[in-house]
Amino acid sequence: MAAPSAAILLFERIASSCCMAVRFLVFPSPALRPMFWSAHLTFGGSASCDSKICMHWRSAVGRCRPTQDADQNEGAEIMNMLLRDRPSSRLSMLVDHDALERRGRALFVRAAKGIAAADVNLMAKHGRGLISAAMRPSRAFALGLQPMAAISPERAASPYMASVEATRCSETGISAAERALTLHVLGAPDTQPENLVTPGHIMPAVIREDAPGALELVSIALDHEGRTNGAEVIAWCDILDNEGEVASWTYAVRLARHLGCPLLVRRGNAVVDADALATSRRQPVIPVLDSGLELSHFA
Repeated sequence: MAAPSAAILLFERIASSCCMAVRFLVFPSPALRPMFWSAHLTFGGSASCDSKICMHWRSAVGRCRPTQDADQNEGAEIMNMLLRDRPSSRLSMLVDHDALERRGRALFVRAAKGIAAADVNLMAKHGRGLISAAMRPSRAFALGLQPMAAISPERAASPYMASVEATRCSETGISAAERALTLHVLGAPDTQPENLVTPGHIMPAVIREDAPGALELVSIALDHEGRTNGAEVIAWCDILDNEGEVASWTYAVRLARHLGCPLLVRRGNAVVDADALATSRRQPVIPVLDSGLELSHFA
């Protein structure tokens, strides 16, 4: 193949210099430069080439350098981390605008059966609340769950039962994978009491139909998952903000949009999809003339 012309070499040097300048101006910190490589690799670039343009020109003249394995692995690792941070399609956020004196409250919610380790990891990282299971009394009785302690007649009974763990857990039980396994076992219809041991790292909450106060939103979430997914047990956790306080509904909405979670909104004792609710508010405008509505409006 003929040697590259001087014009091609000059263009390549200019493109390479521009790309290097952008990289170090936009990403001055070495800790942020992997983000450059991640985006570059995602859109088809090569870690060994300084720009996508250079890659095409070098391929045309047969001078493309070998790919650097270290940079490729670094970019792939970052992309895998981002993918792991995404929730599954059935992990939802339920928001109650009017809770806590209209500050709001939000929960991560998912049917316990089939929950993945990525869901538990996301709930722990972004929800920050206690990851629990919720079920009706009949389900708790079928699983053989026991109260945490003897109930004092002077105090209201706690909704939480003794913590449990799946007997199939082989390590400490605290990892996202093993907590997901325990939640899955709690939600599986064929689970027997001998499939669970106490103590563990999941605290089941028994929620009555007329659950009062803070448990009311959990009860609504349990009903919703039961109707839509046939779930008898849900995994849930409260969402806390960066200061460790119960997150406001505005914080929760921004978080849901950032993570790509389906956003559900409480309306009375019902649950409404936020996107459907926003669409329903866009009412068509029909002009009314002095003579009344035109016949064309009654198609």
